[in-house]
Amino acid sequence: MKIENNKNYEPNSFNILFVGRITDIKGVDSIFEAAKIILKKFNDVNFIFVGDGNKRYDLEKKSQELKLTNRIK
Repeated sequence: MKIENNKNYEPNSFNILFVGRITDIKGVDSIFEAAKIILKKFNDVNFIFVGDGNKRYDLEKKSQELKLTNRIK
């Protein structure tokens, strides 16, 4: 599948992609903290996560708490 066909891909934005297991050891939660800082300076950035793991639902909740759901997919 081409990324252009993916509904989360926005060709006129800067897209940051994470592919892997979403677990504590990967440090994925630090990406959320970085996203908050980055989005204060740049509003055309998307964070796309591909994967699953025991931290997935915790991070989905965190994205809601940080009000990042429109930029984290």
